[in-house]
Amino acid sequence: SSSFQTEVAMLLMAEQVHPSMRSYLLTMTDRGTTKDFSYVIVNRPGPSLEYIYRQHCAGEFSTWTLHHIAVQSIMALRDLHHIGFVLRDVSLQSFCIGYGGMGEEHLFINQTLAIRPYIDSDGVFLRTVSKYTGRPFSPYCASRARLRNENVLPQQDVEA
Repeated sequence: SSSFQTEVAMLLMAEQVHPSMRSYLLTMTDRGTTKDFSYVIVNRPGPSLEYIYRQHCAGEFSTWTLHHIAVQSIMALRDLHHIGFVLRDVSLQSFCIGYGGMGEEHLFINQTLAIRPYIDSDGVFLRTVSKYTGRPFSPYCASRARLRNENVLPQQDVEA
């Protein structure tokens, strides 16, 4: 499917950049195709921020936690934008924590179905053929994307 190919392309691009510019992206360890399906194996993420917010924090994060999430989500978007992709649906569900020990203090982008390339290999901006398919009137999506006829660029990811 198209979203699977986009996810694999993003993970392959992430492998080509310096590790310091991909520390907030999941790492692909294997991929392949069987007779019945295609698969990709990534490092094990923990629960999404939305799950933690609803199940473990009674719907409230502390000020320190919100600051930590804000800084790390901006850094995660920077890593994603650096390899030429945009998230298009920035929300608590779009990020997960790492798994175990120090990983639990680190965020990863988790919403791979919403990821789309915004530049080609020559650095030229791409015009997307499909219209925005996220939640167009959600407070988490960039205001320009709500118009449904514009591409989402890195600045709109950060705005959301």
